[in-house]
Amino acid sequence: MTSSATPDASIPAGFQTYATGRQYELRRGDAFAVVTELAAGLRLYSRAGVQLTETYGDAEISPGAAGITLAPWANRVEDGLWYLDGKKQQLDITEVSRNNASHGLLRNSAYSLVDESQYSVTLEATVFPQHGYPFLVRHRVQYLLAEDLGLEVRQTLINDSNEPAPFVLGAHPYLRLGDTDVDQLTLTVAAGTRLVADQRLIPRSSEPVSGDSDFRNGQRVGALRSM
Repeated sequence: MTSSATPDASIPAGFQTYATGRQYELRRGDAFAVVTELAAGLRLYSRAGVQLTETYGDAEISPGAAGITLAPWANRVEDGLWYLDGKKQQLDITEVSRNNASHGLLRNSAYSLVDESQYSVTLEATVFPQHGYPFLVRHRVQYLLAEDLGLEVRQTLINDSNEPAPFVLGAHPYLRLGDTDVDQLTLTVAAGTRLVADQRLIPRSSEPVSGDSDFRNGQRVGALRSM
């Protein structure tokens, strides 16, 4: 037997709903940010009407994990396998094409409101003990439009377990500069070392930057994309 859910008739006419849940809007001067209930994600950040991050439609979830926060690990765990005090831990595989456990455990979770003001919002979600991660922790994220109108993001992991819980926190913004074509932008990164990843996007080693990997003096993105 198959069935399908119909839209909730109890929602008042004209009331906007979003695939990413409640939307928290922050405004300060000419700065504007939208934070989502789903994954405590950054859906939009702009200054003076210039869009500085990618966004997406009301009925969509973030494409390619655009803007989400990452906890209790960032990037990928190869084969979803790691060891805790010599004991094998097997995470669920969430990136099937590469057989990795990717982007933590809260990508599809709703975050609850902890605190909200005109310029900031703080959200929190719980990771319960589960396959490959036997810890009870809370991930807290604060977004703040600062006095200089920059956007500050602060993340905290609160361990409610009886044992130390390993973790890595991250964010996944997709940056842009208004309507300027990405090929026309110059990318500058003040880093002298880079991580070398394999085809599964697992870092394997590090090496000094050189040539096309040296962005300390800036490189035009378009030239790199054509190589």
